[in-house]
Amino acid sequence: MKIGFIGAGKVGCSLGKYFKDKGKDVVGYYSKTPASSKTAAEFVGTNYFESLETVVSESDCLFFTVNDASISDVWREVKKLDVSGKIICHCSGAKSASVFEGIDEAGAFGFSLHPISPFSSKFDSYKNVKDAFFTLEGNEKKYSVMENFLKELGLNVTIISGEDKVKYHSACVFASNLVVGLLDDAMGILEETGFSKEDAKNALAPLILQNVHSILEKGTTEALTGPMERCDTETVKAHLDALEGNKKEVYKTLSKDLLRISKEKHKEKDFLNMENLLN
Repeated sequence: MKIGFIGAGKVGCSLGKYFKDKGKDVVGYYSKTPASSKTAAEFVGTNYFESLETVVSESDCLFFTVNDASISDVWREVKKLDVSGKIICHCSGAKSASVFEGIDEAGAFGFSLHPISPFSSKFDSYKNVKDAFFTLEGNEKKYSVMENFLKELGLNVTIISGEDKVKYHSACVFASNLVVGLLDDAMGILEETGFSKEDAKNALAPLILQNVHSILEKGTTEALTGPMERCDTETVKAHLDALEGNKKEVYKTLSKDLLRISKEKHKEKDFLNMENLLN
C-alpha cells in the first residue's frame, strides 16, 4: 500500500517517519507550503509533491494530517480528483469519517485514525508512536485492511463508532490538556506561597510522577490518597477557605469525583459531612 500525506506538520512528520522506519511505502508529502513538504520529505526520507493531483494519483492511502478545521476543505479539493478505490484517513480525535461527505459516491473509503499521544515536535514525536494506542473508525468494508496495517506496525488499535468520537476525544483531553491546567494551578498556588516557578515545578515533580505510576499500576481507586480518602472534612474545609475564584470551583468539582471514588474504596465510612461540605 502506497501512503501519501497531505499536510506536513507534527502529526504528518511523526506518522510518516514511523511508517517508513517500519518498512511501509511512504510515497511522499504535499503541503500548501512547499517548504514544509520538502522538510518533511527530507526528514522521512521520501519525496515531496508540488501538486495535490500528484500525491493523490501516487497514493493508495492518503493521510490528511492537517488541522481539524481544514479537513473538509481539503476533502472537497481531493474529491474532484480520481479517488476510486483509495483509502482516505484523517487523524482528528474529535471528528468522525463522516466529514468526508460524498465519499461513497466517489468510490473511496473513509476513516478517522487517531493516535492517543501528544505530538509536540515535528522531529522527535515519532519516537513515541510505538507506545500510542490508536482508535479506528470508518468504512466497515476496509476495517480489516486498516487493522492489519496498524498491527503490522506493532501498534495497539481499537475500533469505535463515529457517534462516540467527541466523547472519546473529551476523555483524551481530561487525561492530557486538563491535567496541564490543573498542574499550572498547583504551581501557581505554590508561587503564591513564595516558591519560584522552577522550585514549584521541582517540588511537585515527585508527587506527580509517583501518583501517575501508582494509578497505572493499581488503578484510580487504590491509588487515591489524601484528605478526601481519609474523610478529613476539617482539612478540605480549610482548603476551600484558602482558595478563591476559579481555583476554588475546580477544587470543589474534582473533589466530588474523589468523594465518589472514596465511597467505593471505603464502604464502611460515613461521608455525609463531606457531601454536605461540597454541596
